[in-house]
Amino acid sequence: MRSTCAIFSKSVFFPSLDPTICDLEPLGHLFHPTARNRVGIQTPAWLRHVRLGSDAGDSVRHAEADSLLNDASIDVVAVCTPTQFHAEYALKAIDAGKHVFVEKPLALRLEDCEALVSAANTTKCFVTLGFNLRYHHLILCAKKLIRSGRLGHINLIRSVACGNWKAGGPKKCSIIIIGSREMKKNDTTEKKPVASPSSIFVSVVVPVFNGGDDLDQCLGAVNRSDWPAFECIVVDDASSDQRTAEIARRHRARLEQLEQRRGPALARNAGVMKARGEVIFFTDADVLLHSDALGKAMEALESDPGVAAVFGSYDDTPGHGSLLSRYRNLYHHWNHQIGNEEASTFWTGCGAIRKEVFMEMGGFSSDYERPSIEDIELGYRLREAGYRIRLLKTMFGTHLKHWKFLDMVRTDIFQRGVPWAALLWRYRSAPADLNLNWRARIATVSAALLPVTVLLVLFSAHAKAIVPTLALLLAALLCSWLTKDSDAEKSSNGWKSPLALSIGILMPLLTLAWLPDPWALLPLLLIAVIVWAQKDFYQLLSEQGGFGFAIAIVPFQLLFFMGCALSVPLGLLAFLRQR
Repeated sequence: MRSTCAIFSKSVFFPSLDPTICDLEPLGHLFHPTARNRVGIQTPAWLRHVRLGSDAGDSVRHAEADSLLNDASIDVVAVCTPTQFHAEYALKAIDAGKHVFVEKPLALRLEDCEALVSAANTTKCFVTLGFNLRYHHLILCAKKLIRSGRLGHINLIRSVACGNWKAGGPKKCSIIIIGSREMKKNDTTEKKPVASPSSIFVSVVVPVFNGGDDLDQCLGAVNRSDWPAFECIVVDDASSDQRTAEIARRHRARLEQLEQRRGPALARNAGVMKARGEVIFFTDADVLLHSDALGKAMEALESDPGVAAVFGSYDDTPGHGSLLSRYRNLYHHWNHQIGNEEASTFWTGCGAIRKEVFMEMGGFSSDYERPSIEDIELGYRLREAGYRIRLLKTMFGTHLKHWKFLDMVRTDIFQRGVPWAALLWRYRSAPADLNLNWRARIATVSAALLPVTVLLVLFSAHAKAIVPTLALLLAALLCSWLTKDSDAEKSSNGWKSPLALSIGILMPLLTLAWLPDPWALLPLLLIAVIVWAQKDFYQLLSEQGGFGFAIAIVPFQLLFFMGCALSVPLGLLAFLRQR
């Protein structure tokens, strides 16, 4: 019996950009000249000009999925789309009376899996699920052998499946798919320097909106990378400054321009669509990657095939010298340096992920239309799917961002705090790591109690007891003025540091001596708990900018954790609204 097979290969996995595209480009010539089976392909308009060659046989092209499924000459449908489309096309194929092969995993949602299992149990056709043993020791050995170059240039791979699917199935069924790339003679694309056979080709994706000088420095840092095999893709998220294209061309980066602003999540997705690398390295337009960043990521991924993604941290030398910018970047650096190396999330400021895994997970969620927690959400999905993520504490990028007070508050609460809290209500088993460790939780609870305690003191008969707390905040304000110089060495070794320390300690103590009211200790004890919970961070601040710098940051940390406390109930409301 001769079988006819239809293949769905809708590899562009971002329906919000264009849900009709089917990506067959990586296969080039899709058909083997000796294949006995006819193949029906759902083909978009942009692909119709691609020459399949004389060896394509009597291939049949379909512009729509329904047309293909209604073709009575097709017996078997292989659903090889990204996971979120599996249920849709597999159920349609089953309803059309076709034998169905579904690539793993079966689906993303439990209800879709149950629907497919129910349909498979009721149909008279055969439905089977494929598996990829990418981490089997034989597969890993073959991958290593190919990369070594001992087999020469590989341009043709044939996969053959023969025999019965199960007892009672078709007596003879064979599916042969050949994939190869063919370079055109007139191809004038600029080539990268030839790397060693063991080098993984990396695609660096940089989303940008009005990047300006920061983008210029970012791309310069990417080009100084010591990794030999990479490309850089800049995705312009509908910038209005007219500089992005010129900067990208000057640094020889590939430029993708979106017609309207979609946010960094979808901009990164669009960049991955054009990426040629096995690994995608994400960074932001205001980050200067260290020259060894790509190499460290690739070393980690090559040495442990079980790791799907890695990320690093900002270094301890922020690019902008303002007190607020130094504080924010150092706090991010410190959180990553104390985090678990077996991470539970992902970060796109300086992070890499295997492209096949990224595609399988469906990319970044389209729910985030502005800079938010799209990378954290992807990390949770990766861990839920069983993938491992590693935090590389020696992989760095320098952050250039100039933080401003109102931007900081808005970001902490509405762009990160509330969405992250809503995400935690969905993933309630998320480990206590990074900003969620037990010390941060103690600080958050204390910060939630602090305004309640202050109000209680103010509206009681002990209103004057609030004065020592105000004295501490005034001392922090004076310390911020004393340490406005960004030079840590001057701040820590000069006269300003002991003066700032004296002010920070003596002002609250003198006011306590002047007003010996036990009620004054309530808000001060809560502040002390918050500082104690972050004592290692304050030690880093002291090393970087002296004692005055550390004292000046106390009010910002209080505000940060009060924002975290506020985000918890707001996040619950957002979670319930999403449901």
